[in-house]
Amino acid sequence: MKTQTIVEKRIGIPADYQYRALRGKNFLKSNWHSNKLQVLKKYMRLSKKHRALDLGTGSGNFEFEFARKVKEIVGIDYNDEAIDFLNGKLKEMKTRNVKLVLKDIRKLKQIKNLGKFDIVTAIDVIEHIETKEAKSLIKSIKPLLKPDGRVFIITPNYKSFWVVIEYFADLFSFLPRLLGKQHLAKYYKGNLNRMFNTEGFANISFHSFNLFSYLFPDKKLSGQLAILETKFPVPVGNLILGIYKLKN
Repeated sequence: MKTQTIVEKRIGIPADYQYRALRGKNFLKSNWHSNKLQVLKKYMRLSKKHRALDLGTGSGNFEFEFARKVKEIVGIDYNDEAIDFLNGKLKEMKTRNVKLVLKDIRKLKQIKNLGKFDIVTAIDVIEHIETKEAKSLIKSIKPLLKPDGRVFIITPNYKSFWVVIEYFADLFSFLPRLLGKQHLAKYYKGNLNRMFNTEGFANISFHSFNLFSYLFPDKKLSGQLAILETKFPVPVGNLILGIYKLKN
């Protein structure tokens, strides 16, 4: 894979970025990432019989958190440096039930013998590809999902204060540029649900979080508040979680 096609390399995002952000001393970044895992833990209801497919692993926060709770995780990412980092950490931890595939998720159909999955996750992923590519990806997920399988999507909420956060993050270069560089599509409850519905999925539930919860320094309290935020009837949180299943 050519280096210039990997956005993270081009704009200077290290292969271990998510790993360090979750475990770093900056509680805002740490809570932002940790709360995603806490909310998933609440709604995925994993078992040792489950196989999970993680689309866009990054540096592996999902794998590190959930590998011991499932039968197997298959993680796919197009960044060879991120895959190498994750492989190295998994070996250190002696984790043997995670299989990593170096591939662009937009070419998911080309990967052979993946089998069927109980859980499919895309965490901070679909906003990084064009909408038409996201629709194609959703179609590619359908044959990989067991009849009672579930798809979990986490993405920024563009009908929330996130729009302001992103604007100032780009304006003052707090992060590698987001809008137009990393983030190529904008989602909110309406258009995300419609996209999945159009491609043959039914909505199970929809939630938002990280409205204020990530601002609390105590990580445990922050996670509890994030879960509480998912109960709000109006999706005003900066991140949204959509949960989907195949239509009958």
